[in-house]
Amino acid sequence: MKNKILFLALFSFFSFSSAFGEIRWVNSVSGFSSQWSHTTWSANQVIGEPNTYPAYGDITTSWASAGGGDIQREWLNLVYLNPEPISSIAIYETYHPGAIDTIYVKNPGTGQWEMVWSGTSYDAPQVSRCFVVDFPLTTFPVSEIRIAINSPEVTSWNEIDAVAIADFSLESYSLPVELSSFTVSASGNTALLKWETTSETNNAGFEILKSEDVTLSANEVSVSKGRSQKSGWKTIGFVNGKGTTTEKQTYSFSDPSPFTTRSSGTGSDFSPVFYQLKQIDTDGKTSLSQILSFIATPVSFEVVGNYPNPFNPSTVIKFNLPEVSTVVVKVHNIIGQEIAVLVNGKMDAGVKEIRFNAKGLSSGLYFYSVSANGTTFTRSMTLLK
Repeated sequence: MKNKILFLALFSFFSFSSAFGEIRWVNSVSGFSSQWSHTTWSANQVIGEPNTYPAYGDITTSWASAGGGDIQREWLNLVYLNPEPISSIAIYETYHPGAIDTIYVKNPGTGQWEMVWSGTSYDAPQVSRCFVVDFPLTTFPVSEIRIAINSPEVTSWNEIDAVAIADFSLESYSLPVELSSFTVSASGNTALLKWETTSETNNAGFEILKSEDVTLSANEVSVSKGRSQKSGWKTIGFVNGKGTTTEKQTYSFSDPSPFTTRSSGTGSDFSPVFYQLKQIDTDGKTSLSQILSFIATPVSFEVVGNYPNPFNPSTVIKFNLPEVSTVVVKVHNIIGQEIAVLVNGKMDAGVKEIRFNAKGLSSGLYFYSVSANGTTFTRSMTLLK
């Protein structure tokens, strides 16, 4: 399976003309194997210039097949105005790309479909892509093409936003930032994101995005086809790009808080968090990477602290447990008197959050201790009323 991830920037070539000819966009759809509906995700969504790309996700303004998304081979017959010979086709895939395996053009003289490209379907990285196919200039004017899609070989819905044709290579007009890898791994109690690029063009940098619950990309959300919506993403950092370069570049970012905030009284379970890169061009255009999931497991017993601090009247004491442990959490006043026992018993591994309510106590300095398997940490906290 190929492992190259392409960040493709949206350039202003949609009405571009060159010395060779012009880019032509789909004028109508003459046939299709299936479509999700007559409105959203319909075959007619491929007409005209891109209106979904470079966003990645299950978005209504792209074509999607009916049913389960990968139950049969699919095809689209697309019609163009102003017939001219062509030598390049650009297909804007915006959800689960990689299923296209054959492309035909219709010979108006014979009325027959002639194959101009064939390949093997594969699960491409989950990022929108402009899939460009170049071939020898046809000897006849082209007004209709056919795209064959091997949906069963690729995960879920394979969605297409637009298809361009021209008599010159469209590859030169989709200048990518090419990611050769994007990974996340544990580094102590942090999550370490690493990625590499093989080339960059006008790359201002990368926003690091994070979410605790996601089914779609951070750029768009659509009406769901029976699937849940994404929750909010947030930007947790930014890493500067290298502008324009053909040399390999290596990047990294460390998230000091990779644990989820979902809790059930005694702390969080091992639930995944999600990371995504938003690549930003120097002109402000953006593209999204694949989404990585990460389950953070504490590697050591650690008391993170309490928040807020100072507090009134309650605060949350947070600590990490790397394994099942016997835990005791106590609160004392400044002269050492025991005020409360918040926990005394076994707790599962995870990120724990224990609430302490100081209602009825006087303002002042207090101490809390957290003990687990023979190790004790003591911290101070201030009650201000």
